[in-house]
Amino acid sequence: ISRRAISPVIWLANQVRNFDPRRPDLDALGPDKLPPDADGDVKVLATSIHGFASRLEDFVDRERNFTRDASHELRSPITVIKVAADVLLEEEGLSDFGQRSATRIKRSIRDMEALIEAFLILAREADVGLPEEDLVVGDIVEDEVEKAQDLVRGKPVEVRLVREHDFALYAPPKVLAVMLSNLLRNACLYTDQGSVT
Repeated sequence: ISRRAISPVIWLANQVRNFDPRRPDLDALGPDKLPPDADGDVKVLATSIHGFASRLEDFVDRERNFTRDASHELRSPITVIKVAADVLLEEEGLSDFGQRSATRIKRSIRDMEALIEAFLILAREADVGLPEEDLVVGDIVEDEVEKAQDLVRGKPVEVRLVREHDFALYAPPKVLAVMLSNLLRNACLYTDQGSVT
């Protein structure tokens, strides 16, 4: 008798446990889906959980849309700043201070581009998941090490790649590239002299 009395609560608990806010199925939490022997208290609880799940879905959608829209909107001014910094660095007679400032601007732009890329990846992953493929990790590391050379220009720091073996992964290549880029950027930023290997 006691098992039968709480079975609608157990059913509801299982529905909540299996609820995925990234791919919500609000119908599964609908009070009309309750077992027929559910009493009024369980129906009130189910209605409240259904309302909470609806609000949660709205919040997730809003965050995803903001991340995607903000990332896209930031790309245009960043491109303008990047081009301006490149033009400035080609200017004849630019003082050493001007050179250093323009180089710092370019580094900051690279950091911002990596951050925007990470935001877009997160927004895309929430929508459809990221495409995975077979990839050689060393190739991606090589690309990121090449990009990191600019981060240590003018510093007594060497960024080098030691590639003794190759191995493959089945993963989203963009995620690995962003992760490696962040690691290398931090290593270059906080190394005043010596090497990043």
